[in-house]
Order: sequence, then structure tokens, then C-alpha cells
Amino acid sequence: ILIETQSALSEVFQIASLEGLEGLTFGLLDFVSDHQGAVPATAMRSPGQFTNQLISRAKAEVAAAALRHGLIATHNPCL
Repeated sequence: ILIETQSALSEVFQIASLEGLEGLTFGLLDFVSDHQGAVPATAMRSPGQFTNQLISRAKAEVAAAALRHGLIATHNPCL
């Protein structure tokens, strides 16, 4: 399942609890686009994708939800 909006992020623990999932993937580019300019474009590439606080928090939330529910957490659409 791709987590690529603020709305999906706010429900990531509920999403992760759904039956039949294998993993959660953080969709960086769409997540940045969903913020309509509030997150700089530099956050879509290195090193910004690792230093931007909003992006780091979002990735940590996705990882935490995946771990809690025994799923694989990935960054970008590559399982």
C-alpha cells in the first residue's frame, strides 16, 4: 500500500492493520506534491529527503506502523 498524502499518513496505523497487506511504501514525490509548496522541491532528492523534518517524520510514522503490524516498510515504490 502506498502512503503518499497527509490524509493517508494520519491514518497509517489503521491502514497497516488491514488484512492481507505485506508492506507499506512511502510515496515521496506525491507526498511532497500533496503539500502544495509547503515542502520544498529539494526534499524530493538527496540529501533533502533525509534532512527535511516533515519528510523524516512521515517516513518514521510509516515505518512504525509497518513494524507494529509485522509489515515491510519501504521508501519509494520498490518492493
